[in-house]
Amino acid sequence: MKESLKESGNKDFKVLVLGATPEIRDFLTKHKLDVTLLDANKTMFKAMSQLIKKKNPNEKFVLGNWLKMPLKDSSFDLIISDHPTSSIEYKNAGRFFSEIQRVLKPQGFFIIDIHINAELPPLTTDEYIETYRKDPKWFSNFDNHVLAQYKTIMGHKNYYGPKTFRSQWGKLDRMLRQRHESGKLNKKEYGDLICGLGENYIFNFYTKKAAEKVIKRYFKILNHQHIKAHPVYKYYWPCFAKSLKK
Repeated sequence: MKESLKESGNKDFKVLVLGATPEIRDFLTKHKLDVTLLDANKTMFKAMSQLIKKKNPNEKFVLGNWLKMPLKDSSFDLIISDHPTSSIEYKNAGRFFSEIQRVLKPQGFFIIDIHINAELPPLTTDEYIETYRKDPKWFSNFDNHVLAQYKTIMGHKNYYGPKTFRSQWGKLDRMLRQRHESGKLNKKEYGDLICGLGENYIFNFYTKKAAEKVIKRYFKILNHQHIKAHPVYKYYWPCFAKSLKK
């Protein structure tokens, strides 16, 4: 973020946030920046606004689709978002990133964190359950819990489509509920193991190679670093890039 500001040298630095992530908004408020929020869900925007620490007087909300942004060309110096591609099918990824480039100023920046399939050794549904039973205390750690879920959901064709990159996250909950109802999981086990996002919930987890392929059509990628604090962060790719638009 600081690198973007420094290189721009623009006193009227304008930022577009895809979504309404409160932590991002708090950071931008701290720097007193002109901020536009774009999301198709007004209810989510209102809910997230209750979590911000300080209201930004320079912030405005626009209701709209990320694949067809109701915004003018070359309007922003920076676009930033937290895991937006999770909501974008890969077949629409080119359209998504071309829209980002369109509304960015020439040589503008974007910063996004992308969910990717890290292709770590997978867990079957049974192994997922046994991981919990073997050490519930280890499993109660949020990062450990999510790591086990990712390995299960992205490791097998029951849940993940390697060609579409779509993960049927909710299907795992459905499988666990069926085991609970048949007496194979007790109430506490079921409650601790489920994802809790709904049995029809779907996420898009591109491979890093697939994500890079489409991004490089429109941007120069400046940063390939991963957070190394925990193995789960191998599934998150913070991408910092600069528009190739002249």
